[in-house]
Amino acid sequence: MGQKESRRASSLERSAAEKPHTHPSPKETPNTKVDVTGIDEHSLPSTSTLTDTQVPVMEKAIDKTTPLLVIAIDIGSYASGYAWLWKWEYEKTPLAVQTNPNWQHGSRVLQKTLTALLLKPDKTIAAFGYVAIEKLCTLEQNHEDHEDWYFFQGFKMTLHRKKECVDFNQTIEDYKGRHLPASFVFGCVIKYFKDHAVRHFKVNNVDYLDAETKWVVTIPAIWTDSAKSIMREAARQANIRDSNLTIALEPECAAIYCQKLPRGQFLVSANNSDKKYAFEPGSTVMVVDMGGGTVDITTVKVNDDLSLKHVHKSGGGAWGGMRVNDEVLNMIMGVFGHEVFDIFQVKNKMDFIDLQMDVETQKRQVGPHNEQEHFRVQVSQTLVSLFKKIKGEKVQEVLQASELSFTNSRLYIPIKKVLDLFNNVIKDICEFITDILEQMQLIHEVTAVVVVGGFANSDYVTNAIREDLASRPIPVIRPDDAELSILKGAVLFGHNEAIVTSRIMPRTYGVACTMEYDKKRHNKDLTFRDGGKVWANTVFRKHVTIGQSVKCGEWIVDKDYYPADANQTIATIYMFSSDKTDPNHTTDEGCMFIGQFDVDFPPCDEEKKVNRAVSVSMRFGGTEIEVKATNTTTGKTYFKYLKM
Repeated sequence: MGQKESRRASSLERSAAEKPHTHPSPKETPNTKVDVTGIDEHSLPSTSTLTDTQVPVMEKAIDKTTPLLVIAIDIGSYASGYAWLWKWEYEKTPLAVQTNPNWQHGSRVLQKTLTALLLKPDKTIAAFGYVAIEKLCTLEQNHEDHEDWYFFQGFKMTLHRKKECVDFNQTIEDYKGRHLPASFVFGCVIKYFKDHAVRHFKVNNVDYLDAETKWVVTIPAIWTDSAKSIMREAARQANIRDSNLTIALEPECAAIYCQKLPRGQFLVSANNSDKKYAFEPGSTVMVVDMGGGTVDITTVKVNDDLSLKHVHKSGGGAWGGMRVNDEVLNMIMGVFGHEVFDIFQVKNKMDFIDLQMDVETQKRQVGPHNEQEHFRVQVSQTLVSLFKKIKGEKVQEVLQASELSFTNSRLYIPIKKVLDLFNNVIKDICEFITDILEQMQLIHEVTAVVVVGGFANSDYVTNAIREDLASRPIPVIRPDDAELSILKGAVLFGHNEAIVTSRIMPRTYGVACTMEYDKKRHNKDLTFRDGGKVWANTVFRKHVTIGQSVKCGEWIVDKDYYPADANQTIATIYMFSSDKTDPNHTTDEGCMFIGQFDVDFPPCDEEKKVNRAVSVSMRFGGTEIEVKATNTTTGKTYFKYLKM
């Protein structure tokens, strides 16, 4: 990291050996310097700088511990919704969380709506949910010009990455192959729900004060730091201030909600055959959030004051219910053929959505004891007619030699074929749960596994997990309102964020710097000579380690960094994370750039002989990472939510 005037110059793009490095004066400590060569700024994700001049905005914020109103937004892979609760209701009846009851599709009234977004050519919101699809179909049927309209559906998984970093400039593809920034698309969804909620209050003559409202946006705990920051930026674009926003982890929200439910739902058998409350102080509970896209697992311990602390790093994978749905749809496509099915999806969108919904409905009805012989899917007449028109055959005739059959507009799939699809996903889920339990068995005894999310509504899935854990034995509990537990729990979390006291670090975090070369640790190819010494460049100076427990809201790990030379007036702090316990260089495998910001260095005062330094500390306990850099000479402090 060098002077601001030169950090965009070619010296940053030269190798460490080539850099004309100026050694700091004897007054300054040379061991850890904020001058890093070999970092090409053009290769880093874009990131804005938060300086001390922006910090006073925070003073206008609501008191986040006592908001008047909390509104939570849950954007799912398949369906999305919002919920709210006023402060006085939370204090008296915390389970009185309200959700919008008016999402409709045909004759169905739902508590969530389809994750589908329609934008006008000028990129303003035209519609969301089932209405978005209906609107797009109407445009097509009326032969209105809709080529410049944008349509996005089921896009949440765009931000799910197992290893690689999600760039802050990540885009999402619409139905015509065009791309818009992910932060903009998610921002439109958040704005839609925000406007919908505000409109609801106005229609019902309820006073709504934006300044007194806390907004909570849920995300999977397994998302990368950069994906989390995209959601914060999305909220900004929806005109929600950082100070009024909380990013909440989905399985954590479910745990908070379950704590408030009647105790009878969480009574489990103890060793002496007596019943034990799963959330009593000292208990450890694993929450398995099985949504449409991902399965997200968090394990918490209940403290004496009923607050929660994480005891294991959150984890999971792309094992959500949509994986089963997609495989069933692929099976149906195999019957009708790619050509017919592709035309059907494009020309008959509403019928295709009805097909998707019927697959989802039938999936939830698959029971643990295989009472049914077939998985029955309602197929629209438009698809049947299209098949006959293009193929010149009837569906029944094509399936005569197949295990599948077609009668009265229903496609009958042998239940064993569908159960095989379930079992493939269940296997991944159970193996991951077992891995976590084995890692924890010497530290914490898990009292119960609580399954939540839309996929948890499947009796077949929940029972399979119960059977897999029966030998341990660990009870598996599915609470009432399993599908809405994340959304409702997010509202409760917004009213009391202090209920979570500590979290486990998902990665190792640190600062890139230049240090004296240590042949045992540093890569010789990343060294240069200066001032009679050998220096290692792009060194990963660790602040917090993966798997470490960190208290929420506590500033920790102050480490000092020094200027590269006496004339340096601005330093750029480059932040990195790693999936390794002890990375040596920021260029090591598994390292990710997560953000940067500038800190002013006043000119060196030769007479005072002051050691100029920047003291960097981090606050990791929240659902995001905050960084504080203080100039030790002037006391000037800079805060930043990193573009991680």
